[in-house]
Amino acid sequence: MSGKGTLYFEEGKYEGTFSNGNPVGSGVYYYNNGDIVKGTWKNNKFTEKK
Repeated sequence: MSGKGTLYFEEGKYEGTFSNGNPVGSGVYYYNNGDIVKGTWKNNKFTEKK
């Protein structure tokens, strides 16, 4: 999958951009506890924006 979409994890979900099925670039991580974090994916890791 490439483009925009949603990826679900055990602790929440990520909504943002993908390339070849992997999250890349900016997006939003929604935790199951209600926390919302905006950030970017780089090297297959999510980094919170400061």
